[in-house]
Order: sequence, then C-alpha cells, then structure tokens
Amino acid sequence: MHRPPESLVAGHTTRRLLQRVIRRHAVITSAFTFAIGLLLASVVVAATGASSRTAAGIVVMLGILSVAVTGLRARRASAATLLERRAPECRNLLITAEELLRADAPRGSVREAVLRRADIAAASLDVPTLLPLARPIVLAVAAGLVYATAVRLPADGSAIDGYAGGTATEPHIRSVDVIVTPPRYLDLKADTLRDPARIEVRAGSSVRLLVEAQADSVFVETIDGALPLAREIGGFDGSVTADGDGFLAIRAKAGQAATVARRLIALVVAPDELPRVRITAPARDLFVATPPQTLEITLEADDDFGLGTLDLRYTRVSGSGEQFEFTDGVVPLRIERASAASWRARGVLPVEALELGAGDMIVYRGVATDRRPGARPVESDAYILEVTGPGAIAAGGFAADDEQDRYAISQQMLIVETERLNARRASLAAGTLRDQAMRLASLQRQVRAEFVFMLGGELEDDVGEETGVLELNEHAEAEAEDDILAGRLANRGRVELLRAIREMSRASSALNEADLSLALRHERDALAYLQRAFSRTRYILRTLTERERLDLSRRLTGNLADAGRAVRPTPTPERDARADTLRAILAGIAEQAARASNDARETAALAERLLRIAGSDEALQSAAAQLMAVSDAQVRGDAAETRDALHDTALRIAGTMRSMLPAAAADATTLESRVLEGALVDALRRRVPR
Repeated sequence: MHRPPESLVAGHTTRRLLQRVIRRHAVITSAFTFAIGLLLASVVVAATGASSRTAAGIVVMLGILSVAVTGLRARRASAATLLERRAPECRNLLITAEELLRADAPRGSVREAVLRRADIAAASLDVPTLLPLARPIVLAVAAGLVYATAVRLPADGSAIDGYAGGTATEPHIRSVDVIVTPPRYLDLKADTLRDPARIEVRAGSSVRLLVEAQADSVFVETIDGALPLAREIGGFDGSVTADGDGFLAIRAKAGQAATVARRLIALVVAPDELPRVRITAPARDLFVATPPQTLEITLEADDDFGLGTLDLRYTRVSGSGEQFEFTDGVVPLRIERASAASWRARGVLPVEALELGAGDMIVYRGVATDRRPGARPVESDAYILEVTGPGAIAAGGFAADDEQDRYAISQQMLIVETERLNARRASLAAGTLRDQAMRLASLQRQVRAEFVFMLGGELEDDVGEETGVLELNEHAEAEAEDDILAGRLANRGRVELLRAIREMSRASSALNEADLSLALRHERDALAYLQRAFSRTRYILRTLTERERLDLSRRLTGNLADAGRAVRPTPTPERDARADTLRAILAGIAEQAARASNDARETAALAERLLRIAGSDEALQSAAAQLMAVSDAQVRGDAAETRDALHDTALRIAGTMRSMLPAAAADATTLESRVLEGALVDALRRRVPR
C-alpha cells in the first residue's frame, strides 16, 4: 500500500509549529534565567567584597538555571496554550489539535478535519513575531556586564566613590596571597599563605604574589630591585625567585593620589646544604714498601634532601725531581641507598694494575653532588697510598720535612694547570680567561719567591745575560764571602737556578697578559733549568743555623729599672654598620613617639629599613611587622594604639642591640687609669738607687 508523504498527513504543520515554539520558548526562558542568575551572583560578589567569592556567585547562577530548565521540561505541553494566548484568533483550535496528536487520542474523520483546520491556522502564524528574542538576549548581556563590574570593584563602593567628582582614589591593599613553589628537584608541594608577615622558603623557590588591591598599579620591591605586577581580573599577579634573605615590599598606587599603600613581608631563605662525603675505611694515609694487589675503600655520603652522584676518584703520581706524571681515574662503586639522602658505597682500587714503583703514590678521595642543577661537586678528605723507597723510613728521633718535594712539584703542576687552561680557552669568555691566567701568574710568583728565598734573596748582577757566566759585584761578593770560600758560588747549579727564576718572571708577565702559549714556553724553560740544577750539577742550599738555647743561668738577673712598658696606640675599632642602622631606626621611632601627629609613611619607611637588615632574625622581623601595624594605626588615627606599639617596638630593637654588645670585662678600670698606673710604676722603678 502506498503511503502518502508526511507533509500531506493531517496535523504535520501543527506538530512542527509546536516543536518550534518549544525550542524558541526554551531559549527565551534560558536567557531570562541566565540574566537573573548573573544579577544574583553580582549581589553575592558585591556583598562579600572579594573576587575569591566569584565561585559562590556562579553556583547561585547555575542553581537557578537548573531549576528553570527542570520547569521548562515540565511545561512542554503548554506550547499550544502559549500560542493561543499570543494568537487568540485561533479560538482554541491549536489546543484541541495538540490533544488529538497524542498517541492515545481516537482516530476518525472528525480528527482529520480538526487537524487540517489546525494546519491551516498554524501556517498563518509567525513564530518570531509571537516570541521575540531581542529582549531576553539584551537583558542577559546587561546582566553579564553588571556581574563583571561587581567582580572588579570592592563591596564598599570606595572605588566608585573615589572617582566621583574627579578626585583621586586612595590606594588600598585588601589581601595578599603568597604561593610558594619549591624547586622541582626537591619534590616538595607548593604552599599557599594568606596575608603572611613572614615566609620561610627554600633557595631557588618561586614566590607568586596575588595581590587584591584598590589601585591602578602594584609593585613588589626586593633587595635586587622593583618589579611591576601584571593586572589580572580581580587583582595583580607576579612572581619573584627567592635567592637570599630579604623582604618583599608591596606598594600600590592609584591615579594621582599622593599616598601609597604598603605591605611588608619578611623573606627567610634556607639554602640547600652541600652534601657531606667521607671515606670511612681506610681513613688514613698508607706507607708500604710493597704495594698490595687491591685496596678496598668504603665511603659514606648524605644530604639534606637527596644525593645525585657519588664517585671515588684517584690520582696516580709518579716520577721524581721535576719530572712528575699525574694520571686521574675513577673507581667503580657498589652503592647501597638507605634513603634518597643517605648512601653507602664500596669500591676496589686496582693498585697492582697501576704499576707503582718506589716513591710513587696514589691520592684517593670521594666526590659527591646533590640533585640541584649546576651543583658543584664536594670532595672528602684525601688520603694517600705511597710506596716508600730504600732509606725513606726515618731513624728514631729524626724528623724530616714533610714538604721536602713541594718546590719541585710546584713548577710541574703549574705547567699542567696552564696546559689545561689553554685547552679550555675556546670555551671561556675573555674576562674569565684573563682571571684564570692571572691566578696562575700569582702561583708562578709564589714558586719564584720560594726559590729566591732559598738563594738568600740576592739576584742582581749574579749572571750575565749574554755570557751566562758568574758575574758578582763587589757588594754581593763581600756579603757572600763564606759561600765563596766554601766553593758553593762556583757551582753551575746556582747559575741554572738563577736562569730558572728569570724564566719564571717572564712566564708570570705572559700570564698577566693572558698569553698562554708564551707563558708555557717560559714555564717549560724554567722547568728544564731546575731539572739541570737539581740533577746534573747538584746545588747545595745554604744550611740553617741551629736555634740558640736560653741561658737559664741568667734568669732573674739585671735591673728592672731598665725595663719599661711599651706604650702602643690603642687601635680604633671598626664601626658596626648594622648597629648604626638600628640606632638610627630607634631615633626615628623616638621622634615618631614624640610627635603630636604621626607620619604613617615615615613609619612604613622605618619598617622597610629595619627589614632590609633583619635577615633571618625573627626578633627584628617581628619588630618590622609591628611597625607596619603602627603605620596602619596612624592611618586610622588611633593615637593610643600607636603610642603603645611604638614603645613595644623600641624595646624589641633595644633587646636585639643589647645581645650584639660584647660581654663585659672582669676588670672595670678604664684605659686612662691603666695608663696612669703603668706610668707610676715605671717612675717608681727609675727612682730605685743602684
């Protein structure tokens, strides 16, 4: 059986009309409900006076909207009634047709006739005219603007009143939220504080400031300088990085107003401590005639938050005179982690594989780093394993110089350091390269000074630059007569030493100019002269005389009248800048207390000045916070609270200054009285007859 098109079925036009009315009526109802919710949310925000209550207003708006939608669903069948009310010419025809379109309505010719007449009436109706959308949409937009204004303005209407009549608004800081985010490597959670007077953070933490203020601009000032905060909806936002103890001074300005709203927060930064590493076994120097095959070494390391690496490094030293060789290496470790911050490790040093000979040694030490990015390594105490040669064990009662090879090693080590710096020069900035070169020049001058001291300090006219032979002037010859008679000055070793000293001077000059290539050439020449002086023609240094003994038979002899006290000028102690600043702040507080009308801005400046020198001193930080409270009381005009708070603050600062004073001496006599007493004793001694 052929089915007619749906458009020809009776009631089709009426059904489509009712569906359009239902959808349009839903839009209108939602717009009106949305506007009502925004208006009620604006009332909630304006009543609380804080943009942090915005969420509460949104909840109110959504609640009303949900109730409206629920009611809308319940009123779907009233679309025909709404049309009959807006188009009375239909004479309840649409209501009758809506009832006949239900599934349980009886079917027949009467039903078909009614539905066709209803379709004719429905086709003549204009839904946009009957149900206009302009009014509800305009109302919803207006409610949105009112809500946005309520979020940005304070509840007391001071911002609006401040600009009435063209007057400037007085700035005011309502609240400060501080969000402290520790460095990522610490694995610590962020912390949020509301209006804190003092915060304690870890070094490298990010401190975010959310300032809600009645102001046009807000700045945060630290020891490093001032930083403007970005304006956001409902407040100001900005972040600083905590690197050291200090303060956060928040200043709010509004238009052309002369006053500035202030808020001070003391900042205490706890540094990330360096790791601690130590060798527990063998924790001593070892001197052996025959080196062992292996050496088992145990290390321990710990840190306040967590360790990053732990290594066992060694340096093999071999050679003699100025021909030393240095070889670095790393020993594999078996690490036992009791926790992230406490490690224990063991490693086996392959001594036999290093092929140590007589006089060679191994220097071993532990090296640890924590997880801080860019952290410098920390080394433990270094210990040595030395293979002693024949005759190296000193006889009983004889003490040898522990630094007998220091001068010989210094020049060779200086060459090694210069070669390392020359290899890294391409990766260093010009300023850094020059600083490192000047450091090596200082070391070269130290080595040169040691050899000059060994030669007795006389260098002028010792060796001819052209002939290279011994040429002494008469003055130097007379002073070194004993050495000439002993034949020491005729030794070619002295000539080689003098040449080495001159090469060291040239190397130092080249290093000062950061000319590493030229410096290396002079350093190696100096090394060659030293090697010839110490090996081919051995130079015997002058011996030191034996220290004279005290003649005990002369004790308690002589005349005391000939002895007198040495009168020395009394040194002037250095002034303590911190104490001077505290005294100036106390003077400012006293001046504030003596005034009939106090200055709130001056009190806030005193608080900021105190906080600059407080550091991690809780007493001074508390005094600074109290001064800020005094500033607020002065703004309110509370004279009694101001006077009491100033007195309490002065007592706190005075207590801190008292703790900075040195302990009182047991002898209460003055310096002048002691000087007079000493002069009297000297005068009485001189009157004693001989």
